[in-house]
Amino acid sequence: MVDNWLVVFIIDDLKTIPASFSVVDVTFYTFDKSRCSNWKLLQSPRYQKTVVPKFLDKNCACTQVEADTKDEAFEKGEQKIEAALNILRAFKSGFELRRPLNGLVRNETTGEEGLTLQAEWYRDRCAAWNYELSPDELKKLSKVTPALDRVLAGSAGSVMRKRVFRALRWAAMATQETEKADKILKYTTAIECLFINEKVGKAKLAGERVATFWVDDDAKRDAIFRSINRLYKLRNNIVHGEDFLVTNTDESAMDFVVRELVFAVAEEVSTNNLWSFDDFLSRLNTLKKTWKPPKA
Repeated sequence: MVDNWLVVFIIDDLKTIPASFSVVDVTFYTFDKSRCSNWKLLQSPRYQKTVVPKFLDKNCACTQVEADTKDEAFEKGEQKIEAALNILRAFKSGFELRRPLNGLVRNETTGEEGLTLQAEWYRDRCAAWNYELSPDELKKLSKVTPALDRVLAGSAGSVMRKRVFRALRWAAMATQETEKADKILKYTTAIECLFINEKVGKAKLAGERVATFWVDDDAKRDAIFRSINRLYKLRNNIVHGEDFLVTNTDESAMDFVVRELVFAVAEEVSTNNLWSFDDFLSRLNTLKKTWKPPKA
């Protein structure tokens, strides 16, 4: 029998405004004494000194899942929370967000509770995260995430649902990189998840499709086309061991990909029900009109 489970993972020092906020069915808030007292497991004397401090007054991510077992609930809950964290990672680049650490689950029907401690053996507490959202950023986040909610709620087998969340994952991983070369590899992979199905001519196709999708002014499309081609040339030099230089313009192009493109495609797909890749390409061809890409 499938039951509803409440899942909580601690994420420690995520800085937010005082009130809680939600991202794709995951709510972030502080695990204070009141919330701690709602867990019977944490009231056990054996956990008071060793386990409770790992949770109390830490920021956490909470969601609900359907599962047969406690272990399945942990797995599904962590997957949902990771998806929400990927949105935050991609939404605001340049700020570190690690994976969830210690967690709790509770069967909402039977009351069964479970605990997992995932922090590495040498770490006495969760390492602090360097991430903060201003009220204005939270407002913007609340506008862009409904599209991802709709994509997540779409058919599990739909191609564009898979592509959007695969791109989100690569873009999110890119923001966590400190090495610029690794960022470029991940950013271009995110672009391909969204726009490419072909095996050859990827740079030209990516530049053409991103430019077509993003703006409707021909001059701006030319500039975006050249920018994407530049990223692909850098990617090829990195992969094949050639010399390369990442400029400020390249940085801006990468940030554009991370912070805007995945969310915009999610909006386009969910608003127009473009669940197959062919449907998405047809939409791009409609937007393209008479524009032709310049020579790379």
